Amino acid sequence: MNATRAMRAVAGGTLLAVLASGVLAQGAGIVLPGQVERQFRMLPQPRGDSGVPQLPTPPEAVPPQAGSLRFRVQSIVLDGVNRLEASVTDPLIERYQDREVSLGDLYQLAAELSAAYRERGYLLSQVIVPAQEVRDGQVRLQAVEGHVDQVVIEGGEASERDLVLRFGMKIRAEKPLTNAALERYMLLINDLPGIYAYATLSPSADRFAAADLHIHLNERRFDAGVSVDNRGGRVLGSERLIADVAVADVFGRHDNSSLKGVASPGGEMTYLALRHEQPLGSEGGKLSLGYNVTRAEPEDQSFVPLDLETRSRGWQLGYLYPVLRSRPENLYLRASLDGHDGEERVFGVKDREDHVRSLRVGLTWDRKDRFGGTNIVDLEASHGLSALGASRNGDPLLTRADGRVDYGKLTFFAARLQDLSARWSALAAMAGQHARTALLSSELFAFGGEPFGRGYDPSELVGDHGLAAKLELRYAARLPLAGGLPLQGYGFYDVGRVWSRASGGEGDASAASVGVGTRLVLAPSVNGFVELARPLTRRVGAEGDKDVRVYAGLSARM
Repeated sequence: MNATRAMRAVAGGTLLAVLASGVLAQGAGIVLPGQVERQFRMLPQPRGDSGVPQLPTPPEAVPPQAGSLRFRVQSIVLDGVNRLEASVTDPLIERYQDREVSLGDLYQLAAELSAAYRERGYLLSQVIVPAQEVRDGQVRLQAVEGHVDQVVIEGGEASERDLVLRFGMKIRAEKPLTNAALERYMLLINDLPGIYAYATLSPSADRFAAADLHIHLNERRFDAGVSVDNRGGRVLGSERLIADVAVADVFGRHDNSSLKGVASPGGEMTYLALRHEQPLGSEGGKLSLGYNVTRAEPEDQSFVPLDLETRSRGWQLGYLYPVLRSRPENLYLRASLDGHDGEERVFGVKDREDHVRSLRVGLTWDRKDRFGGTNIVDLEASHGLSALGASRNGDPLLTRADGRVDYGKLTFFAARLQDLSARWSALAAMAGQHARTALLSSELFAFGGEPFGRGYDPSELVGDHGLAAKLELRYAARLPLAGGLPLQGYGFYDVGRVWSRASGGEGDASAASVGVGTRLVLAPSVNGFVELARPLTRRVGAEGDKDVRVYAGLSARM
């Protein structure tokens, strides 16, 4: 009996080794350790821009009859200016010197100089025309370079106010106040879990050229969601039930703890992920800890039933820092140390096993431009470590015979969402990976499922190197029925190719798909979608055909 079991395991292992040696056979990628959970990774998203006060500044009131009061001006002196260069102020002033002007003209000059402050981001700075007696043709203007005097926190609990106040004091320290400082720290306050904040400014009762900053806090400590869809693919069960919950400020330090679970009703796949985030410092840095477990029993697609089971565990320690945080543009740097422990079992016997330890550094940049578009770019460099319990190169149990623990790779993601009109928009996106060594299964580039290759199952194709791209045209409308529910119709095309560095195998493979769909807002927190996708250039591995595939899903948040 033991001999028979061992022979079956060897036979299964031989088949898996063939599948894992090069570019994976159609549909085989999803069964590899580390590929199951890949479909639940979130793509980088542009950062929000809430909470920054709008500060329309009315022009200085012009006295009655200002246009009729005229006199000759020989020179104009601008007092109190520190942040405007002479190259900016002199050309404006020279137009009003050595000529006859009205009092209204001087107010116009003050408005132009105030606008110069605004254009350079000095929100509370302006130029005024003080009361004076004009002698010998000399006129005096006064620059008022405003700043924040008092920071007042309103609402929220005492435990929440400490860090918010530190952000507020960063705004106060900026003299004169700049738009960049106000935006950065108000946005960072709103990035804190469990908080929505907005700011108002009021004139200071004690100091000239100063304003008091009032930061109003509202709590949002609990967030949860549930969704169901059929994007899982036949091998791991098409239907997926996804639930997540996040609780903010559990330890009273603006922390955030979240739990996410995914399961297929037939029991083919279960995934559980825990994550905790903690602010670090008063410049928006965040420390994160993560742990996830995955278990999969894929539907057998081989001629010889293998009773295949995949298990994996992952952990992560990461740090994120906002170099630039503003409404139009953001730049975040990150670094992480993570681990992956994955194994394959055939007939209950361990057949393949990886222990991967990785150091990663990356950045995410996004920007809204004047052409009605939003751009986002994400870059990451990863290096495998031969430490912390990592597997040894050449270990016969590795998921890929040529795969290396001390690997190196670069990945990128880039996208642009472009408004074409009031209703039409277009999304173009691309992702890629380049590896300097053959990789183990958890680090392979994957094509199939979301976001690239929607006509195919998740991780339909995997390889050491890869490129994928998509184009999606969108149209926003309202459903005539049910009170005009918002909907978005779309059509897409996506294509991808993978290459392998490992010996043997196909070497490269490609696929493309096309489709149409509708996203519908059924209620303020309830969304649904229906999508038709057709594989174009390659059969779906688990199905053996290129038939049109119908996807649908429903999600709700609270």
